[in-house]
Amino acid sequence: MDTVCPSSIGALVGIWRALHKDLSVEMDPTEGRYLQHVVYAMDDELVAALLAAKLAMSKPPSNTHSMGDLVRRGSEVLYSVQGRRHRARLVHGSAREDGLLGVDTRFGAALLGLRSGQSLLWPHEHGRLVEVHALEVADGRARVDGAFEKIPQHGSVPCASG
Repeated sequence: MDTVCPSSIGALVGIWRALHKDLSVEMDPTEGRYLQHVVYAMDDELVAALLAAKLAMSKPPSNTHSMGDLVRRGSEVLYSVQGRRHRARLVHGSAREDGLLGVDTRFGAALLGLRSGQSLLWPHEHGRLVEVHALEVADGRARVDGAFEKIPQHGSVPCASG
């Protein structure tokens, strides 16, 4: 992405918050604490600031909703960006493999805390805001032949390195 002037980041985050004041972001408190550390380690200052804003506006998941359609680490997500559909599993780290999306990547950070059917505006690589849609979410599962099938997990936290 083209570099954003550091003094502009605060203003851009303020505009983003105003645009998303009615967005419901749900985050387990443990996941939120983990993601606060991710924010500090991110290279992209704008995405880090936006993820921090999402964390600040997030609420614990309500008891009335299932956790299965909430995007978090380990979730398999069918999402779209600019009309193009992608399917990936959200993992710790900066995943570089097909089918994996790191929580500290641009669109991994965008999807965190959303539920199936929700969308938000998020900066594209070239700085332009694009709509990111969480179309389908499965908790730790892969979609195979139209049905969800369990993916073996290594340890308790899905990780880009296995």
